[in-house]
Amino acid sequence: LHFDTGTRGRWTLVYKTSGGCDDTCEKALIDIRQIRLATGREIDRIERLLIIDAEPDNISPLREQHPGLKFSTDFNSADVPFHAAVESLDDNKLYIMDPLGNVILRYAPAPERKAFLADLKKLLKASRIG
Repeated sequence: LHFDTGTRGRWTLVYKTSGGCDDTCEKALIDIRQIRLATGREIDRIERLLIIDAEPDNISPLREQHPGLKFSTDFNSADVPFHAAVESLDDNKLYIMDPLGNVILRYAPAPERKAFLADLKKLLKASRIG
């Protein structure tokens, strides 16, 4: 699975929801922020992305609460490959996407942080890209 979200060139921690950002979504956003921070010196190699089916005006509070978080809100974009890829992702799941836009791993919305971080660190160590 591959798509371009404007995060090309960096490892990306992705959460997808087709509804608004509920409590599960909020927890996932906090988790990916904390996991990114826990990578230490590798932090510049990692982006965070929320794929959400919501009007851009409705995400303003999320932008304030989660600085640096990138958003994709247009599921019906003319960018067909991106749209098709988004449609194939499950809602309420976390993903690790590589710097080329390939989805590498999928997790439940509230993963064990240590396991998620260990997987991410292994990917960063093994990768010469991003």
